[in-house]
Amino acid sequence: MRDQPISREELVAYASGELRAAEAARVEAHLALAPDTAREVTELRHVLATLRTDDSEAPAAEVVARAVAALSDKPRATMPGWLVHARRIIAELVFDSRAQFALNGYRGPGSSCQLAYESPCGRVDLRLSANAAGPKPWRIRGQVVLGEDAQVGPVALVAAGTTDPVATVAADQHGRFRIDVATGLYDLLVSLDQGQRVIVHPALEVGDSV
Repeated sequence: MRDQPISREELVAYASGELRAAEAARVEAHLALAPDTAREVTELRHVLATLRTDDSEAPAAEVVARAVAALSDKPRATMPGWLVHARRIIAELVFDSRAQFALNGYRGPGSSCQLAYESPCGRVDLRLSANAAGPKPWRIRGQVVLGEDAQVGPVALVAAGTTDPVATVAADQHGRFRIDVATGLYDLLVSLDQGQRVIVHPALEVGDSV
């Protein structure tokens, strides 16, 4: 059992403080011998702390207006033209705290969950939580962590399988963004390099199962 590899899901769960004592001890023993992985866990903890504190600031109205214009080739904001010219990169879901809870024997919906997606361009970490303060019942907080020298552009949420934007926001200088949304199934689109590439996070389920 000592040679059993540590999975990505276990590392994220460890960084989130969701592992049992015995499982956490096994991960800690591994990290003591793997400094690169230990640094990755430190980075994960920083990202998760950022998402939990939600210290992002809402962008100015003119910034949002420019973001909407960047996602459109017509004044009425249509997505198809933008997607035609962009290279789409499908991100892979590598961690879902709801699945982790199920493995640990917990049942029933919760008020929040954490998701992590990876692509060749980098990682996107999401936190979905109930939003009692606003008119829309759910809030998505995210952070884009790029694995290369790339520029994060607008972030769009579309109904799953469509190119019709439900919401469009601008990420801040740290790649953080926030979207309030109704219950539903969505695709999350992150624009890179002025729309030349788009990271697609498919089938993002927001609702009672959070």
